[in-house]
Amino acid sequence: STASPANVASTARAEPVAPAADETEAAPLPSAGEATPGDQPPAPTAEMVAPVETAAEPVETATEPLAIVNGAALAPREFDEAIAIDAVMATLAGQAPTSPALLLEQLINTRLVLQAAGSNLPAIDTAAYLAAMLQAYGRDSSALDQALTAASIERERFDLYFSQVAIADALARAQQAATGQSAGDYIRTLQQQAQISFGGEASAILSVA
Repeated sequence: STASPANVASTARAEPVAPAADETEAAPLPSAGEATPGDQPPAPTAEMVAPVETAAEPVETATEPLAIVNGAALAPREFDEAIAIDAVMATLAGQAPTSPALLLEQLINTRLVLQAAGSNLPAIDTAAYLAAMLQAYGRDSSALDQALTAASIERERFDLYFSQVAIADALARAQQAATGQSAGDYIRTLQQQAQISFGGEASAILSVA
């Protein structure tokens, strides 16, 4: 499966969904394509302010959320968008896309980390972080733009998604640096404290190992 900027353990399981087999190992935050360990881009640095921006949300018809994480709904549209972006980044990295079950868990993990931070978000240069990641794949911004256009993904939507992933990654790294608690243990703590429920579609996704 593709790897994301952060290596964060994923155990996002809530009733009535039972843990799937072989998913007790570390799983990353939402995927942005995979590079070999030696090619991983550097961790985000607090050198340039890059706050999470809120893009204009499309008007949605009433649909059942995939999941509700501490009262916040995760819409099917968000999951579909993540799948499309993950596929683009996986192609650029020359890797297979992340499985839907793992990607859903990663999205929930990102939501948990951002919720825990509240307004205390790190100031990071997400553009530089993305450039470093693309360079690790032997790609550049123009290749990304072409791939996004081919997949009918707006750059604004991609930038919002990627900034959330990068900031969640930075938060997990900062937690580890400050407390010595691994990113995986931090995520598991957040999950144990969280109220997470899944809709029928999410339960079906997570049941597929």
